[in-house]
Amino acid sequence: MKRSVLLAVAALMVLGIAAGTGNAYAYGQRTHNLEQQWADAQAAGVPRAKIDLLRAQLKHGESQRGGTLPYAATSMALVQNPVADLQRQTQRIYDQATGQSRTQAQKALGQLKQDHGPTPFDEAKYDHQLQAARKPLDFQRLAKIWADEDQQLVQVRDQLGAKAGGLSNGLPVDVISGRDQLQQTAAQLRQAELWTEPADQTLTTAQQYLATPYPRMLAEHDQVKSQLDAGNEKVAGRLNLHNKGTELVGTIPGLLQYGQSGDYASRTDQAKQALGAARDDNQLQAATNNLQGIVNDLWQKKQEAQQRLAAGTSGCENNPTGKVILVSLSRQRLLACDGTTTAYSAPVTSGRPGMETPTGTTTVSFKQSPWMMKPDSTCKQGDPCWYQATEVRYVMLFRSGGYFLHDWPPQEGAAFGPGTQNARFGSHGCVHVPVGVLAQLYDWTPVGTTVIVTA
Repeated sequence: MKRSVLLAVAALMVLGIAAGTGNAYAYGQRTHNLEQQWADAQAAGVPRAKIDLLRAQLKHGESQRGGTLPYAATSMALVQNPVADLQRQTQRIYDQATGQSRTQAQKALGQLKQDHGPTPFDEAKYDHQLQAARKPLDFQRLAKIWADEDQQLVQVRDQLGAKAGGLSNGLPVDVISGRDQLQQTAAQLRQAELWTEPADQTLTTAQQYLATPYPRMLAEHDQVKSQLDAGNEKVAGRLNLHNKGTELVGTIPGLLQYGQSGDYASRTDQAKQALGAARDDNQLQAATNNLQGIVNDLWQKKQEAQQRLAAGTSGCENNPTGKVILVSLSRQRLLACDGTTTAYSAPVTSGRPGMETPTGTTTVSFKQSPWMMKPDSTCKQGDPCWYQATEVRYVMLFRSGGYFLHDWPPQEGAAFGPGTQNARFGSHGCVHVPVGVLAQLYDWTPVGTTVIVTA
């Protein structure tokens, strides 16, 4: 019987020792975890005063129980947690620090994404890093890494902007401008059924470049810009050549009348065919040069014909085709030529001394019937330029500045012919024509008719 009692007592002692050891271990683990959370929370920015209050509560509980193990060895401490309240308080503080640190990381990530602008951004990679973070320090580490990355990104982006003359929606202005210009010119070339190289390849290179990260954009900027400049110069020159050739083709029909003695019509047809058949820049240049040579020759012949017309006694025999009005100031006479035929001839009166009618070749740009002739608003009564406002029947403007062919009422003392420009009948620069002739000449003369005034 004594032996059984002794064995029971021994078993209880062993169990008590084991329970005490388990309680001490559990307590140590819990307090260690508390200290770790406190350290993390403090490192994450929680004020030290808050952490010290929690530490003080732990020490106070231990002192009240007379030691670091605040329960009896045989208690239910393995089941009951004596620091549960401290753990709950710590968890609240820890969760708050975690939330604040996560917000800080999210803000840094948002700024990084924004500053990436239109350039590639692997959002999934960063989201994975954010989801993998657990502790406040994890989020703070990410926030710092991303803020540093963003700072470097912004520096590179700003360097690119300075090199490119600015950024447009986050992309280099000069490259965007060069690309847009090249696209527009290439479209015009296609419309004209011309070849577009090297525009297409250069545009592909530019688009690939604009889809790269900022560091690569900065490194490759000068090369891409040079390609765009060269491409634009090439296709713009081609388009200008084509437009010039087309313009020359449109000019030639109005000049062919002066080249009847040469094979200009046949040469023009050949040059037009060559222009339309050109398949490279050299052929286009050659066709345009041929057309320019034809225009130059015909223009020279036109000038020579007009000079002969102005120098002739009657004048019209030197006019190849078309309508021309010739005014001779020395003879005070007007000739209207329809080809080599004199359609109208009349004495005139031109500008008086000091207000002479200017010489040169112009065209009729305006017609009106009737018309009120009056001096310029700056001309005051008593000035040489002044005259009484007078209504005339017909006017034809042949030079800017108010130089007209017009009639003058007989009651105003109109006179015509040699010497009349030097008397009181002289005009203020216009050419007075007898109304009987001018009435017919007015209907005969379309706007655009050449007028040649010679000395």
